[in-house]
Amino acid sequence: MKMFSCIVAILAAAALASHAHAAHDKYSSMQLQEVIDAAMMMVPQEDVKSLVETKNYGTAEYVNTCTPADGKWPWPSVDEATGLWKRVVETGELKVAAVQWSNFEVADYKTNPESPTGFWPEYLQKVVDQINNYYGDKLPKKIQVKRTYFETSALVTDEVMRGENVDVSEPYYYINGFNGNKPRIEVMDFSCVSLGSRGYFFTKKGSGITTLDDLVAQISAADDSQVSARSVGFIGKGNYDSNSAVLPASTAPQYLTNHTEMEQAVNNDPPGLVAGYLSEGFPPNMRDNFEVFPTGFMSPRVFLFRKEMPAEQESNDNNEGPLIAGLCALSLTVLVLGVVLSLFIYRERRGNPFFQPLLDPNSV
Repeated sequence: MKMFSCIVAILAAAALASHAHAAHDKYSSMQLQEVIDAAMMMVPQEDVKSLVETKNYGTAEYVNTCTPADGKWPWPSVDEATGLWKRVVETGELKVAAVQWSNFEVADYKTNPESPTGFWPEYLQKVVDQINNYYGDKLPKKIQVKRTYFETSALVTDEVMRGENVDVSEPYYYINGFNGNKPRIEVMDFSCVSLGSRGYFFTKKGSGITTLDDLVAQISAADDSQVSARSVGFIGKGNYDSNSAVLPASTAPQYLTNHTEMEQAVNNDPPGLVAGYLSEGFPPNMRDNFEVFPTGFMSPRVFLFRKEMPAEQESNDNNEGPLIAGLCALSLTVLVLGVVLSLFIYRERRGNPFFQPLLDPNSV
């Protein structure tokens, strides 16, 4: 009975492992990433440059991590779609995780959340248009962007990593920075670089803080009671993480998703922020109204995806199937041997052994 219970437990473990692997495949981002990369390579560079100019994206930089080339970028099949790409095909929706923020013409997700405007929403639409153009009638439904808004970028990346409710992030996320206590580049997958942007800090006009060194000195000199003298405004945590290496540890990041509010906080008397961070273009008259100076960083922007299973875990899972199969075989072998041995003992006790003695005991 104990042997039977052992075998049942092993088979149950095998079933659970198979179920876990199936769940992993259900949210695999591999094919979706291939689709989006291929679509990004199909968006004409002239269109991107035109968007940068018309949306006054003054901090934008072109970063080419991928090379456009016909026939070089794979487009996964619609009929054999798997993972998140299969979900996109079946629902006709690309579920995008976003934060409601606004920064003039570069992006405005607040005024009309259902139809946001600016460089980033229009760039995403160009990518989706390329997907629809390539697959055409092969798609059961034309793919539409379906945004789900979250309060912070940290919540966005958490949802993307889960894969249950969203497929991908907006295309403006930083590769650098952290997800919790782990480097983002290690725990998430990402697309080709959509664009890069140079970062700038801005301070109150006449504050005397006109360089990064001045800002660092100001923050370092402020004591714990002077919170505003240590506070720097950012649109999201990823922006702070990407610049935290050049700022003192005593910096108090403040997150404001509306850039106008950030400017007001810097310009108040006394200021609510010692500085603000600017990465999404220069607002009108920015240099006339504030001291503006570079951070020294250029940040690549990407779509973020759920990362495939870590290599070491995948390696363990790859060994798990053969291991369970081996344990099952061993258990069955032991069970068979146990049954045979029991029969031998039973027959022996009944005086009817399987093998009769070779010599007659009465003849000795």
